[in-house]
Amino acid sequence: TGPAGTARASVVSRLRVAAIAAAALWLAGCAGLYFTPVAEPQEALRFSLAELPVREVWSGLVMNGEKVGFSHSSISRADTRGRFELRSEAAMAFRLLGFNKQVTLKALDVVDGELALVHFAYDYDIDGSRLELTGAVREARLEVEVRNAGRTTHLTFPSAGPLRPSSAITLYPLIHGLSVGREYVYPVFNGETQSVAEVTQRVEGFERSELFEGEAWKVVTALQGFETSSWIDR
Repeated sequence: TGPAGTARASVVSRLRVAAIAAAALWLAGCAGLYFTPVAEPQEALRFSLAELPVREVWSGLVMNGEKVGFSHSSISRADTRGRFELRSEAAMAFRLLGFNKQVTLKALDVVDGELALVHFAYDYDIDGSRLELTGAVREARLEVEVRNAGRTTHLTFPSAGPLRPSSAITLYPLIHGLSVGREYVYPVFNGETQSVAEVTQRVEGFERSELFEGEAWKVVTALQGFETSSWIDR
């Protein structure tokens, strides 16, 4: 996409990484105070995409203690061939290094029942500058078209196996089984950095906390040098 497009995509990626890293550090500091191991259910928790009990999530985005935007994600059937649409959007407005920033992200991923990517469409607007990506998996490779500042670039990524979109990372352990000790390693396509990277997810515990009701599995996810912890309940 050229230096300008790459820089704009990189800004979005760094913003998300900064927010994730801050949350991870906060949770790490609280872990000893708020999380207590409890006995895990004998059977692993697992859902198909068609059976997921929660199909839509709204969240507030907070930076330095102030709400700066929102995110929304949803899952629905795409067709009668067992495909599903993962839709996500986020909007943020904040000051960074003395500058006002406005970011809007919209993404549509069509996946199969195992979360393997079929095709996608992403639209990023950063301070009024658009970055659009569309792509599809064909014959063991991902073909991507990038449009930015009046230019179009074509990228190709070879794939030795199923490739997941980054929007599927949170769902992956739910579809393939939540049980302490399990570990998953798989490649994902990241539209913000226009790259394919390997994700590692470990189910490290089953815990109770003052921060949520009931018990939940602790899932640690590592991607591109950063690590985050999530808690997923039944």
